[in-house]
Amino acid sequence: LSFGLDGKFGGEGLAALGIDARDRLPNARRGLHDALDDCAPPMLLLFHGQRSRTGDLLRKHGKLYVVHVKSSLHRYAGLGDREHELEFAVPSLRGGGRWERQPDEVKSRLCGFVESFRRGRPDWTLLAAPTVPEYIIAVYLTALAGGTAPPAWRRDFEREAAPAGAGRSSWEDHRDAPRMRELLRRACGGRPTSPCPPAAEPPGRFDVVALPGLPCDAAREAGRCRHSFLENVFQVLDDRGLTAWLDDEHEARVFADSARSVRDNVAGFSPVGMLPMIAPLVRLPAAELEPIRARLDAAFRRAFAPAEVARSLGARFDALIVEMRARRRGDPAPGPLARIRRAARALHDEMTRLPDGFWVPSPGGGGGSGPRA
Repeated sequence: LSFGLDGKFGGEGLAALGIDARDRLPNARRGLHDALDDCAPPMLLLFHGQRSRTGDLLRKHGKLYVVHVKSSLHRYAGLGDREHELEFAVPSLRGGGRWERQPDEVKSRLCGFVESFRRGRPDWTLLAAPTVPEYIIAVYLTALAGGTAPPAWRRDFEREAAPAGAGRSSWEDHRDAPRMRELLRRACGGRPTSPCPPAAEPPGRFDVVALPGLPCDAAREAGRCRHSFLENVFQVLDDRGLTAWLDDEHEARVFADSARSVRDNVAGFSPVGMLPMIAPLVRLPAAELEPIRARLDAAFRRAFAPAEVARSLGARFDALIVEMRARRRGDPAPGPLARIRRAARALHDEMTRLPDGFWVPSPGGGGGSGPRA
């Protein structure tokens, strides 16, 4: 069992997965090929990189299996049973303790999968997205919008709530907003996050819940832009590397397109985007669904202020583009590069304030007297 990792999980994660220094493979292309040539048994590569590079590895090394640690909108085309994609989010977490800050659902599934591979019977189902607790989410959003959950949802709500609440949850919990929030977090294996620093955003104004299996394209693209460009290019590359990257018109254009997409799709964080993915809500008559949609949209526009967020992102992006265009092609002078890095850092900081998933209004934030179902 061998691994090629880029530090995504940190030392704690490698230890938890039973990976030591002897399991590590070089990250450089040639060194990785050479290391794989020397390995005889089946190998597992947890990979975080370009699709073309993975294809080269799979074609050359017949006993290699690849699991892609997804971090962008790019979808990988499978190569038989030798290539798989981790279908639920394993975010590039900021700061230390990357493994410790992963949801328990992610940690237990990855550990279980690695152990199954060691036994020679890989359980690929552990890499699939966990089942989304649709009735818990449906009841929660209905309550936030000031509506009444249909009694017919009771059985399925309690079925989904039981594993998360260890038998201590019941239908009555849907009337208790704090209990519902905690129940939803544990049911989804997610964690609450705040898109704004405490100084800029009053605590509890809104919350974000990680929902495996309910992809938020706006959050994914923001994460890709922040990680692949604003961190891995503007922060990581030295002056020589950044000069070469800036001189590559194609690379610069791909970055600009990504940043514009983030700026122009702030509305994609709206909880309204979840509604077509949640079966109980989809099956509601239009006359019952429309008030939920309208209340959630109103709360999003009032509290999240998407137009204002887009203007802030646009201002930071425009300032970066100005600095990039002001630099002469091929110019390695440290002054212009430093100004570009500062402008990129400002845009990066702006993007870190965006949610990591769909925005959800706080209890009572959807209008009316509160989320009493």
